[in-house]
Amino acid sequence: MLRSLLTASFGSITTACKTIDDLITLRLFSAERLDWIEKATITRIWLSTKGPDQGNVLGSLQELFNIVSQNMKGSFGAPATHAAQTVSRANPYSP
Repeated sequence: MLRSLLTASFGSITTACKTIDDLITLRLFSAERLDWIEKATITRIWLSTKGPDQGNVLGSLQELFNIVSQNMKGSFGAPATHAAQTVSRANPYSP
């Protein structure tokens, strides 16, 4: 499913981010699939680094982090944590 999100032709990064946010909150939490929640969250972080902050993409990322932390029964594993740090540091648009 994530592959189809990435290969789809979105009008903007904002639309892609909103779609992944909805996937996480509406589908993945109810399925209780920690591995998919991790992958979708990392993909969301990566999308947030693909351009300037259009439509408050970074602000909505903080909101997603809050929602994920409130709904997770555990924490992300080491590979997901490492991936998040790697893609967030690769943002050429960060101050």
